[in-house]
Amino acid sequence: MLVRIPQHPTPNQVLVVVTGDTSVREMLDIIVESRGGGLRRCAFLFDVSAATISASGDEMRQLAMYAARESRQEPMGPIAIISTDPETFGMGRMYQAYSVAEGRRMVGVFRSVSEAQTWLAALPGCAH
Repeated sequence: MLVRIPQHPTPNQVLVVVTGDTSVREMLDIIVESRGGGLRRCAFLFDVSAATISASGDEMRQLAMYAARESRQEPMGPIAIISTDPETFGMGRMYQAYSVAEGRRMVGVFRSVSEAQTWLAALPGCAH
């Protein structure tokens, strides 16, 4: 797995580009590392179009449960998952469904960064 955080000109947004084979454990590590300090309330855009995510439905549920638990302890910014690949798009939708079931509604899945940014701009109380 390769994680790259390119310069992103939009304030309060962090674009994370993930490529290659990626496990749920690695995705969890990204969440833990990136959500510390001043970035916790930023919107995160995860572009996984070039990633292959090795995960079962139960692992995706556990990942969503962890993030929802963290969000309840201290608010976190929205998550936008971006993928043009049908398989990783579907994994993103699964994560979104589990997140909503856990009470974390600010999770979206999109085909492009511009779609994700349009969604972020429309969120109530979200100055992104």
